[in-house]
Amino acid sequence: MQFIDFHCDTITTAFESGLSMDENNLHIDFKRLANYNAPVQYFAVWLRDERLDKPFLNTVKYIDFFKDELKKTKHAVKFGEGYTDIIYNRINKTSTGLLAVEGGEAIENDLDNIHRLREMGVTMMTLTWNRKNNLGFGAVTGSDEGLTDFGRDALKELNKAGILADVSHLNDKGFYDVCRLTEKPIIASHSNSRAVCNVPRNLTDDQIKEIASLGGIIGFNLCGDFIKEDGKPKGKDVIRQIEHILEVGGESILGLGCDYDGIQNPPEKLDNVGCSVYFFHYLADYFGEDVVQKIFYANADSFLQKNL
Repeated sequence: MQFIDFHCDTITTAFESGLSMDENNLHIDFKRLANYNAPVQYFAVWLRDERLDKPFLNTVKYIDFFKDELKKTKHAVKFGEGYTDIIYNRINKTSTGLLAVEGGEAIENDLDNIHRLREMGVTMMTLTWNRKNNLGFGAVTGSDEGLTDFGRDALKELNKAGILADVSHLNDKGFYDVCRLTEKPIIASHSNSRAVCNVPRNLTDDQIKEIASLGGIIGFNLCGDFIKEDGKPKGKDVIRQIEHILEVGGESILGLGCDYDGIQNPPEKLDNVGCSVYFFHYLADYFGEDVVQKIFYANADSFLQKNL
């Protein structure tokens, strides 16, 4: 089975816990990824508050850790910096690990750092995490302000550098600023439907339509709090979320952004990457294999082929 997943926090969780990324007790490790048919997994670098004193240097530290772990692995997982790497690795039955930065505070106040990160292999950046930063405002800040002047400049540089602009975590005004200003399709790497589960981190129906109109994509998040408001979702709640997003945005809008190692309460039987086969067949029983193949692989593959 093939899949492409747009978001996990395994780099930060493994680094901070002193764990190997090769084999561990987290939601994802290289061993379990290698059990699938050349999957593609985005690994995000996210900084805890105590790492914000030197955000760029600490981001580089996490990137170096990730690359070192890939060099040491006993399993068929290789680093990827573009779509050609995905194709090469797929031919060689090897998983691809792609790099994202979660939170534009990583670039500090230097637009050149965007290009430095691209040179290190970063191919996606979430403009904000939950907090405010120098680019804009997170979804849970309650702010009705949009992107800052620096944030607008940063978006232009992301477009130039070939780094995907990720609107997950961004507040509503910032989201629409991105849609208005971007010259490239955008991604919400790990967000669900707000109409189904009314939390600020999820997307409104209009936002889902905006992403679709720009040729973008959404990664479905397995965080229980973003699936059902009581944080205790069942399988039927996952179905309801996915069904609504497809109805609003069309069958090409949705991929995976499971948010593994960044969430505490995934649905039962979906609590690590080893559950992906079960997840596929569970959804296929309802939506049919053709639709689920699009969600797990084909939609994301098409998006990355055009934009990475």
